Amino acid sequence: MCNRSAIDMSKRLTREERIKTVLISGERSNRVIAADFNARHPTRPPISHATVSKLLAKFRETGSVLDLPKCGRMKTVTNEETSVAVLASFSKSPQRSTRRMSLESGISRTSLRRILATHKWHPYKLQLLQHLNEDDLGALGPPRSPDLTPLDFYLWGHLKAIVYGVKIRDVQHLKLWILEACAGISPAVLLSVCEEWEKRVALTIQHNGQHIEHIL
Repeated sequence: MCNRSAIDMSKRLTREERIKTVLISGERSNRVIAADFNARHPTRPPISHATVSKLLAKFRETGSVLDLPKCGRMKTVTNEETSVAVLASFSKSPQRSTRRMSLESGISRTSLRRILATHKWHPYKLQLLQHLNEDDLGALGPPRSPDLTPLDFYLWGHLKAIVYGVKIRDVQHLKLWILEACAGISPAVLLSVCEEWEKRVALTIQHNGQHIEHIL
């Protein structure tokens, strides 16, 4: 939960000073604690009893003297559990961009790139390669359509069904399971996929390069 309270004097205390304030509190009143702290630190701006009250309340509530994260601050964690979740998400949707993933997960794009780079994964990047004129629109066909791409119409779905059929323990387990799923694809299945691809190409030619999703 974000801390929306107004900035007070307690935020000017260092971590060590906050801990020291808690340690010297005992059963004394907040006014006495503030006076004691100010006497021990005559060269810094004095704190008030209200500052002590807020600090002790924070410690009782959270077990910490640190400030809560600011609103809107993205996560920068890159622990094992987060890495597994990120890699699993990109494995499930390979064309998802880091920008979209960041917006959906709250994990910063820097952390996402670090996780992907560490595990040698490459995020999808949309790039404009050439300019299209209005006259080109009628000639556009689906050469890179998922309907004509074996990775899309077969492999990704097959891998997801196998990989997500077990509970993934960590990143290494995820990688191993993906490799095993790929290795388990038989030559007969690969032949069937090739035949399906030829069938889809023929349908595309028959329909003058138009999309064929509605007739598959």
